[in-house]
Amino acid sequence: MPMPNSVPGQCRALLEPDTTVEYVLPGTMILAHGVGGTPLNVLLAVTETEIVVFRVKLLSRYQPAKIWARHPRRRGRATIEQHGSLSATCTVGGLVIEIEDEYIPVVRAAGLDTVGGEPPLDPHPHL
Repeated sequence: MPMPNSVPGQCRALLEPDTTVEYVLPGTMILAHGVGGTPLNVLLAVTETEIVVFRVKLLSRYQPAKIWARHPRRRGRATIEQHGSLSATCTVGGLVIEIEDEYIPVVRAAGLDTVGGEPPLDPHPHL
């Protein structure tokens, strides 16, 4: 289901002034730091410097209520795992978030995903 166009602006309103929100995708948090619980609808907003996880309002999938977590943005920060006919999961800083397949390209476009855990080492870190 497509996300309403107003969602990035609603996320931006909860962030510091002049923050640029580059990507937003919805998901359902199924694990937080290894502890399962009631699935919780969340939004992942990718800014220039961080990944922000928003809780959404009760009975909503797309209306951000407050910031749940913040993680620095860098290559290989999220791990996507696909599970056959089940929804894919995206792990960000100890949070396991179920995402629809249509949003996997968004995670990849943001440059956040890595395959098989750790991101590859930079072969030329001095450059």
